[in-house]
Amino acid sequence: MDTATLDNIAAEETAELAEQQGAEQAAAQAVQQQEQQDNAEGWRQAVRAAGDIVCSALPEAKPVWTGERMDNLGDALSRCDEMYGWGGAGSLFSHPLLGLAVAAFPLALGTLNTVKAVKAKAQEKGAPPAGLAQPVPPEHQAGDIALAEPLAA
Repeated sequence: MDTATLDNIAAEETAELAEQQGAEQAAAQAVQQQEQQDNAEGWRQAVRAAGDIVCSALPEAKPVWTGERMDNLGDALSRCDEMYGWGGAGSLFSHPLLGLAVAAFPLALGTLNTVKAVKAKAQEKGAPPAGLAQPVPPEHQAGDIALAEPLAA
C-alpha cells in the first residue's frame, strides 16, 4: 500500500472516531438534560404538594402560593440539589425528619389557633384566659420565689 492510501484510511478512521465521539457526547448531554428536567419537575411537584398543605391549613395564603411562584421555588430547589447533591426531592421527602415536620405541622397550627381562640374569648369577656397560668399574687408567694398557679376552668 502506498502512503496516499494509508493517509486516506487514517483520515476516514479519524473522521469516524470524531463522529462517534460527537454522537456519544450529544447522547450524554441529552441524558444529563433529561435528568435535570426530571429533577426540576420532581421539585416542582414537591413544592406544589407543600403549597396544598399550607393552603389547606391557611386558606388566606392561596394568593401567595401561585403556580408560577411554586414552580420558581421548585426550580431554585432543583439547582440547589444539583449543587449540593441532595439526591432529588424524593430522597429528601423520604427523610424521617421531614415526615416528623409534616405530621407535627397540623398539630402545632391547631394548637396555636385554639390558644388564640381561648385568648380572644377571654378578652371579649374581659377576664384572663381560662386554663392559662397566671402570676401568683405577692401575698401568696413563698419567700422570694415567684410561682404560677393554673386558674380554675
